[in-house]
Amino acid sequence: MIPRVVRAVRDWVCVLGALALAVGVAGCGGPGVGAASPSPTPTFLTQETMCEVVPSRILVEKMSFRTTDYAFEHHTSTGENGANTDTFICNLNGRQGSMTAVSRIRIAYWPGATLNASSPSYPFSDLDNNIHNNDLQPISFDDVEGRGYIWLTNRNRAITAAWLYPDDHALEIQLFTTGEADYAYDQDDIAAMTDLLHALIPAIPPVAARTDQSRTCSKNSTR
Repeated sequence: MIPRVVRAVRDWVCVLGALALAVGVAGCGGPGVGAASPSPTPTFLTQETMCEVVPSRILVEKMSFRTTDYAFEHHTSTGENGANTDTFICNLNGRQGSMTAVSRIRIAYWPGATLNASSPSYPFSDLDNNIHNNDLQPISFDDVEGRGYIWLTNRNRAITAAWLYPDDHALEIQLFTTGEADYAYDQDDIAAMTDLLHALIPAIPPVAARTDQSRTCSKNSTR
């Protein structure tokens, strides 16, 4: 059993890491979440997998999202009752379709039924009660356990998907863009986000359970 003090320190490391990634890939040489694009002609990453787990095929073929840089981290830990409290966070920056503005994807896998890609975080139960009055679309998949929702926000300029695992971990994915006032996501974009969610639900937990990975950044070296 991990001593309580060690667990507490580790939990604070996870929280601080989440806060650092929540403001983007600062310190990695890439733009922060609220930063403007550094170049009108970006260079895109070509690796098959981003953040150890995000398939580029879905990003490119389904979502028309091409990644310029990303940052991620994951930590394994055990809670007071011996339950798994592993965490995983990934932020990607890029371009989507013909848009010139920076598009962003935030991914957070968190214990305690907490949705942590958003700022501030909030409990999954808020979705069940729909306290934010979003047009929630329930999601389920035959081949994975759990349940979820997907919805549009910010005048259809953002998509959020959320999933609750049987062990009370929660996965949240956000896709949004800044500075592209005339663009609005639609049901085709929701279908693409659903494909990404479906791929990540089974893929993230084993990665989060690996040896701790401190914040790691990737960008094209020619940028």
